[in-house]
Amino acid sequence: MITKISLIIPILIGLIFPSASNPVDSEDDALDYLKRFGYSSCNASLPVQCSENFASMLTEFQRYFGLNMTGVADKETQAIMNLPRCSVLDKPDVNILQEISSKKWSRLSLTYRLESHVDFQQISYANQISIVQDAFNEWSKHTPLTFEMVCKTCLSDIVLQFVEGDHGDGVPFDEKTLAHAFLPTDGRIHFDSQDTWTELYIELTRYMVALFAISSFLFRYNSTSKTVINLFLIAMHEIGHALGLEHVKNRQSIMFPTYQLKQRSDVLTFVDQQAIQALYGKKAEADCMFL
Repeated sequence: MITKISLIIPILIGLIFPSASNPVDSEDDALDYLKRFGYSSCNASLPVQCSENFASMLTEFQRYFGLNMTGVADKETQAIMNLPRCSVLDKPDVNILQEISSKKWSRLSLTYRLESHVDFQQISYANQISIVQDAFNEWSKHTPLTFEMVCKTCLSDIVLQFVEGDHGDGVPFDEKTLAHAFLPTDGRIHFDSQDTWTELYIELTRYMVALFAISSFLFRYNSTSKTVINLFLIAMHEIGHALGLEHVKNRQSIMFPTYQLKQRSDVLTFVDQQAIQALYGKKAEADCMFL
């Protein structure tokens, strides 16, 4: 029992208290973040223009994340920028209806494979497969989509891989980003193998959720520990991208850009269900939509 508790405690701390090894703590850092995640149309050859637009870009970011729109890189804004997140760009210039991608799969039966994995101490290979299957099944519950896992050397529509750093797709991982995926019909989903992943699912109380919300601010300079990331939650998010969904501003949505703790029982909100059904319909509508 003592051994089990000693393993769970650091995972619990990592789940609730995220940290950033290279925190955003200056205007230059904030500008780099804005340019990286889709808030800037700056011309690289015109750095002065970029600097002049900084306040408006920052205000757009603050609006997207529901912050006070000060146009200043204040502590609250820096805290959000320091949260671990998906590498996919945000789309601050579109509304929630436009955030539903026009790209989708033309078939309702898709295959996937877990091509590469890592030997995590916390998650066995068999459990990694099980977690990925559960994530696909969760999306299938609300749509006519069906997913079949195939062998890791077989051809498939969707390919999941654990990779690290600059892995050749133009979207390198660093200490702030956890995973990314490409819209249909690309099919690639990449997880950062250098992050600390867990299958542990803690049933949260409202107090734990509140702690998570403020912990980036409190612990943003702690570079000695890494956030422990729930693999199921990130798999759900990235599969959403692979099926055609973009990031949304709704903080309760699984498609919100930053990592957040969620109850296992309500991982897909009504907003998420509506978004995926806008692309693929409900189960009863499948024959009509894909004639």
